[in-house]
Amino acid sequence: MDGNKKFNRYKQIKRELSYNYRGYPIEKVIALDLIVYVYVKRTYNLKRLLSFLFKGTLRIYCRTLNLEKLKYHEPEKTLFSMGIYKRSDYYEIWHYAKSHVESVLSFDFSQQEYRTKISFKNIKLAWKIISRTKKLGWKEKYRLAAKITYYLNIIDDLEEISPVAAKYCSFSSVHEHETILTVYFQKKGIPTYSLQHGLYTVYNKNIPLDAILYDNLVSDYHLCWGQVTKDEFSAYGINSKSLIVTGYARKVNRPPVPGAPNKKSCLLLLARYSYHEANEHLFRI
Repeated sequence: MDGNKKFNRYKQIKRELSYNYRGYPIEKVIALDLIVYVYVKRTYNLKRLLSFLFKGTLRIYCRTLNLEKLKYHEPEKTLFSMGIYKRSDYYEIWHYAKSHVESVLSFDFSQQEYRTKISFKNIKLAWKIISRTKKLGWKEKYRLAAKITYYLNIIDDLEEISPVAAKYCSFSSVHEHETILTVYFQKKGIPTYSLQHGLYTVYNKNIPLDAILYDNLVSDYHLCWGQVTKDEFSAYGINSKSLIVTGYARKVNRPPVPGAPNKKSCLLLLARYSYHEANEHLFRI
């Protein structure tokens, strides 16, 4: 199945799983999980299947994330969050963005611990939601129902904690945990922002999994590195007023330009096929 068919299948299943839980659009919360299941096919031997069913998935039905450190009541400060990515280059962008804002609060999802929480109500609702589609296999449904239960548990905990901030900026509002936090603040009427962490391209042919970066953009405003991203997203249909060009959110240390090497050959690293025309142009330089 080519990228366009996979992406259309993802979009169709996402529509079928549309559900509003306490004001949270669950189809947007699970978008990353869903697109991975559509694009990435896994095979299992008996050992891996048993691990998937019990050790890997069953425990997800019975847990939530400890959000105690999110108990902020700071109506004059901006809250920045970082999802569970654990990448040093992402932290560079995050810290750089925070350094340009006064009165900052920080919350790193990757630094929080899981804790046990069993909610039969949420398990039942998760299966009610997942039963809306027939386009997923039983293993994908079993896993996705577990993830939905986990997200419902987090939503319940977040509503109880009820943090307060003046503004909220996620590292990426596209991904599950930060999608939940973004929607929470939107419900409170608090402006929400999302950082850019890579070169975003809107794909028309052989659409890859990366398309979720613009398909599931949840925040009120997206902070773009440059005009190219704003133009790409605007052409896709995202309101241009929500796209703010802020520049590259990272300190760049440019080394001195080396002299021309006295070599007859060199190694040229090219971008993926989506940038084929730019690659050809590079060859002609």
